[in-house]
Amino acid sequence: MTVASQDVISRIRQGEAIRGECLAGLLLERTAVDGARLLSCDLSRARFMAVELKQADLSGSSLDGADLRYGDLRESRLRGCALRGARLDHARLDGADLSHADLGRAELEKTSLAGALLAGASLVEATLRDVDLGRSSSLDGIDLSEADLDSVLLVGVRTRRLVFREGYLRLVTLLDALLDEGDFEGARCARLTLDRCRAGKLNFRESRLVAATWRGAEIEEADFTGASLESCDFTGARLQGARFRSARLVQTSLRDAVLDGADFTGATLEGVDLEGASLRGARI
Repeated sequence: MTVASQDVISRIRQGEAIRGECLAGLLLERTAVDGARLLSCDLSRARFMAVELKQADLSGSSLDGADLRYGDLRESRLRGCALRGARLDHARLDGADLSHADLGRAELEKTSLAGALLAGASLVEATLRDVDLGRSSSLDGIDLSEADLDSVLLVGVRTRRLVFREGYLRLVTLLDALLDEGDFEGARCARLTLDRCRAGKLNFRESRLVAATWRGAEIEEADFTGASLESCDFTGARLQGARFRSARLVQTSLRDAVLDGADFTGATLEGVDLEGASLRGARI
C-alpha cells in the first residue's frame, strides 16, 4: 500500500472529511474505511476492490474508471457521482443513494441494489448482468439508453419514466410493472416480459422484438410504428388505439386482445392469431 494511501486511511479513521482533493488512483483494496467522507474528490481509477465503505459519503466525487468489484458500499451516499466506466460487479450497494449519478459504460454483474435510490441516474451504454433493479427504492427517470441488459429484473416496479432507447435487452422482466412512460425506441429485445404491465405510454417505434410478451397488459398509448415483432404474445392485452403503422408482425398472438381503434396502416401480418380479438374501429 502506498504512503499516500496510508495517509488517507489515517485521516479517514480520525474522522476527517476530505474535500475536493485529487486522489486519483487511490488504493484501498480490502480496506475497512466505513463512514469515510470523501466529498467532491477526484477518485478516478481508484482501486477499491473488496473495500468496506458502508455509510460513506462520496457525494459529488469522480470515480470514473474505478474498480469497486466486491466492494461493500451499503447505505453510502454517491449522489451526483461520476462513475463512468466503473467496475461494480458483485458490489453491495443496498440502500445507497445513487440518484443523478453518471454510470455511463459502467459494468454491473450480480450487483446488489436493494433499496438503492437511482432516480435520475444515467446508465447510458452500461452493461448489466443478472441484476435485480426491481428491489431498488426509486427508478424515476433512469436512463438506460444503449445499455446492454441480460437477465435483469424489474418486477413490480412503480415509476414515472424508464428509458431503454437503442438498448439491447435479453431476458428483461417488467412483470406487473406500473409505468407512466417507457421509451424502447430502436431497442433490440429478446424475451422481454411485460405481462400484466400497466402503462400510460410505451414507445416501441422502430424496435425489434423477438419472443416478447404483453399477456394481460393494459397500455393506454402504445406505439409500435415501424417495429418488427416476431413470435410475440399479446394474449388478453388491452391496447386501445395502439399504433402498428408499417410494423411487421410474424407468428404473433393477438388472441383475445382489445385493439379497438388500433392503426395497422401499412403493417405486414404473417401468421398472426386474431381469434377473439376486439378490433372495433381499427384500421387494417
